[in-house]
Amino acid sequence: MDEREARIREILAIKPINYGEVFTCHIAIPDRVDITGERRAILEKSLKQHGSNLLPLILRRTDKYGQDFEYEILYGEDIAFVAKKLEIERLWAWVFDLNDQQANAVREEFLQLVSHQTTTEENRKIPPESPELDEREVPDEPTNLPESFAKFKGNIRAEMKQFRTELRSWLTQLVSEIKYSLRDLKQEILSEIKAEIRGQLGRVPTQPQPSPIPTTQPTLQEEEEEFTQKSLERKTVEQLRKLAEKLKIKGRSQMRKPQLIEAILSKSKGI
Repeated sequence: MDEREARIREILAIKPINYGEVFTCHIAIPDRVDITGERRAILEKSLKQHGSNLLPLILRRTDKYGQDFEYEILYGEDIAFVAKKLEIERLWAWVFDLNDQQANAVREEFLQLVSHQTTTEENRKIPPESPELDEREVPDEPTNLPESFAKFKGNIRAEMKQFRTELRSWLTQLVSEIKYSLRDLKQEILSEIKAEIRGQLGRVPTQPQPSPIPTTQPTLQEEEEEFTQKSLERKTVEQLRKLAEKLKIKGRSQMRKPQLIEAILSKSKGI
């Protein structure tokens, strides 16, 4: 940070809130800008070549232009004007939250920088008798650029590099989270489908069981004839307990099948 920039921030407490690309349609750009044909040609060439601006705009957030525009230009009206004509979708910019006093101070500071640059360029113009430079020989960074502005541009490039690195990392993390979310969603959907299939299979109607044919109460002689080991083993536990109930055998509800058979045989033999 050079001395001039440090002084502005110290006096006015100006701090950028954001640096990055801003949609051109959100910037309040004048319909007409005082710009020379030579300057316009240089800007058009640079914007077409890079698809955006190398020198960032200086913007402040505002609502005085209505809901259609979010930003006011403090520096770079000519860049934004030419970019709008070329239908450049997004432009690089520093965005600040400034009051009117701070905004005027920033404008004045940049006018001084630009004025100093213009004066220096006028003093270093090529004499008329000298041949004109070919466009391909024009350096990307003029050597007469003020030192403070050159530092400012260097800082911007460093910020752009850092921004792209952080954006790439964020996108990588986002893709990974989406992949894991889709995997979990797939498992959840498969589980729901399986549960639905099980539910459908469980609702298949079964064949009605025939009603048991009531039997007549066996006589004492018939009961005595059935009280054999083999005949009792053919009966179910429930049948054995009912038989034990008729014989008034105590503790029958706690007995297992072998115990029920033994108790019934003992009762029938009078033991």
